[in-house]
Amino acid sequence: MKRQCYNPYLPSWEYIPDAEPRVFGQRLYIYGSHDLFGAKEYCEGDYVCWSTPVEDLSDWRYEGVIFKRQDTPWNKENLSYYAPDVVRGTDGRYYLYYSVANTSITSVAVCDKPAGKYQYLGDVHFPDGRVYGSKPEDWFMFDPAVLVDDDGRVFLYVGSGQKSNGQFGHEIKGLFVMELSSDMLTIISEPTIIMPADFNPKKPNYWEGPSIRHIGEWYYLVYPATDITGLNYAMSLFPDKGFIHKGPIHSSSDIGLEGRKLTGKSQNVHCQLDIMVHCIFLMPLLQVVRLPLRTLYSQERSLFDFLSQKVLAINHEIRQSHSQRYHNQKDLLIPPALYLRRRT
Repeated sequence: MKRQCYNPYLPSWEYIPDAEPRVFGQRLYIYGSHDLFGAKEYCEGDYVCWSTPVEDLSDWRYEGVIFKRQDTPWNKENLSYYAPDVVRGTDGRYYLYYSVANTSITSVAVCDKPAGKYQYLGDVHFPDGRVYGSKPEDWFMFDPAVLVDDDGRVFLYVGSGQKSNGQFGHEIKGLFVMELSSDMLTIISEPTIIMPADFNPKKPNYWEGPSIRHIGEWYYLVYPATDITGLNYAMSLFPDKGFIHKGPIHSSSDIGLEGRKLTGKSQNVHCQLDIMVHCIFLMPLLQVVRLPLRTLYSQERSLFDFLSQKVLAINHEIRQSHSQRYHNQKDLLIPPALYLRRRT
């Protein structure tokens, strides 16, 4: 980076929680839910996208609206969109995976460009055409994450650990994975639970918002934990089994308010791990901040098995006024890098 890293890294008027960073070509793209200033509920906006050159993560560009709520044909009630993911398929096109609020259905849109206008493709379904989530016996699907593996196999990771989501008519099983065919829609394996639901506030169990990456021989699963410690991660040698919890990536520390939850994703950019998280600064708005962690990837079992310097202070100051209580706020300043060094 050429300049100091300031947070939130997006303009003060933009609110993109559940940020999923993806590198396509020479740019880093941010996809996520979309909160609106003054809205009564979360995620009332259409999907938008921001991007920046991988060589300068301070030069963000607004790419515009990429998918509207009205673009899902069966979303007649104009329900909100929740946390999405975008991957590049083996055919070179870009696939947007998303869920319409609390429907337990994962839908897919497609585009020829990472930040173009996506077109609705369909819903994830069984080989006979039945949409997963259309029957009560289907497990609750929530916050899709997608992996297009090195061999071209496609895996969909979905689910919630929050038992209160059972009110929407499906059993809460935690995080489970299904393999999809090359059409990016058809389920070709049985759902397999990889992180069971156990909403224990004293343990770092799976909550929601997974993010999956394959680096070297290891698969890394990042997720917010039920003990509100921030983002945790698990590792496996396989994409669909054997994930073992390894610990937190970062601490939610004292950012935000009591009862806060940090949800975020990670992306490897030039051997620097950038974590995009949303923090609750002033309810109900969620601002996205970037925690750059410069890492040395090891050949050992743990990605983060090295000593780390702690951030001594995070300067957090919010400017309020009676007329713009939530809208005028200073940037949150984060040091440009937290150096994590491998244990010697």
